[in-house]
Amino acid sequence: MIVGAIAQDRRKLLAGCLLALAGVMAGCGGSPPSFVPQSEEIVNAFQAKPPAEAAGDPRPALDFYVDSSGSMKGFAAYTGSKYTTVVLSVWHKLTTAQYEVNGYQFAKGFDRFGRNVEAQLISPDFYSGEETHLTELLHRIAEHIRRGEISVVISDMVESQQDLKQMDLVRDLSKLLADRRPEMLLLGFRSGFNGTYYISMGTGGTYPLRLSEGAPGRGRPFYLLVFAPNQASLETLRKYPLTGLGEEASFQPTLPPLVIAEPAFVAAHTPPLFWTRFRKPEPVATDGFSSASIHRLVESASPQAAGSTLEFRFTAEPHVPVLDPRRFTFTVEKVAFQKGKRREKPAAARVVKVSVSPVGKPDGSAFALNFAQLPRPAADSWDVYRVQMRAGKGNLGTPSWVEDWSTPNDQSYRASNRTLYLDVLVESMVRAITENVVFSDHFIALGRGK
Repeated sequence: MIVGAIAQDRRKLLAGCLLALAGVMAGCGGSPPSFVPQSEEIVNAFQAKPPAEAAGDPRPALDFYVDSSGSMKGFAAYTGSKYTTVVLSVWHKLTTAQYEVNGYQFAKGFDRFGRNVEAQLISPDFYSGEETHLTELLHRIAEHIRRGEISVVISDMVESQQDLKQMDLVRDLSKLLADRRPEMLLLGFRSGFNGTYYISMGTGGTYPLRLSEGAPGRGRPFYLLVFAPNQASLETLRKYPLTGLGEEASFQPTLPPLVIAEPAFVAAHTPPLFWTRFRKPEPVATDGFSSASIHRLVESASPQAAGSTLEFRFTAEPHVPVLDPRRFTFTVEKVAFQKGKRREKPAAARVVKVSVSPVGKPDGSAFALNFAQLPRPAADSWDVYRVQMRAGKGNLGTPSWVEDWSTPNDQSYRASNRTLYLDVLVESMVRAITENVVFSDHFIALGRGK
């Protein structure tokens, strides 16, 4: 009888332990409020749905510009060059993809394409302009963006107007991006070249240049640059007219600089345990950001007077180099729900301190997201925080390929397979756009029972 009682007690103890373990695994250690705000209610409270205009006409009017200055002639003079393949392919695809296309050649001034465009684009005689006025082109593009049009430009991206330098191009591009905030895409190609190279540094000058193509790093660079009024129009353009071009490098400054894995809530390792998971994270789409999510936690213990703390951990793959994750910047807004209703409009949660620090992995891809001084929610209510993360000013480098394609001095033949100040030009895109792009958008709902 004693043995049987002991065995029964052991079974009860084991069942109790399994039940407790199940409770811990389910993350239901806290007492939730009597209601739970649904995902749609939370997203609507922060007015976080994608704007209606993002789903506008994906094929607006399109302006196609080809640099016809003398510096481009060597691309067309190289028989069967990558350049002629690309420029013809883009023209054919644009004109058969139901776009209203306006075609222009530009150098010192702008002229519409004449008849038999294909023959012009591959003829060395077409490329006879004295100078490349890229800064004037940017002023035209600003007007196209204002009218909701797409601009596609093919050029070697070197400003050769006599009274301007490459840094003037950088300045004007930075201003355009800051004023208009267009969607952008840069594709880089290397092509065979047989012609004259025009030196932009110092007193200028020329020298004959012949570069073959095919092997990595060979060929003279040229670029396809796109300015689009919204993400939908750029994605449509990318799916058909700009596919299969065989670019060797690309950069889309309006994409998030980091791609992060789903953050995981980490409970404190030592008491007091303020929060436990109430439900699994729910994915939501917000403001064109497809990987946002809602995390619901419930109170496990009353926080101290200074407020409670939270920690999430995540891994991230950078699209562009990050200099210091501790310099990430945050926007934190808060909305409170009580008895099924929103109690207030979204407002900046100034009392909340947020920080990021590297943890764990030697490759630097793991981070801890820490929240401090979280005030306690009111009884039977939820405090929902929307936390958006950006790279921060001066905290991003340029894509790794840009350094290999760039030169600070084009007076030497050894630099002929590179582009003058490409790194500074791309950096202007990073500073004006990429460092301000939200790469993490999450809602953290903290619930307290009665």
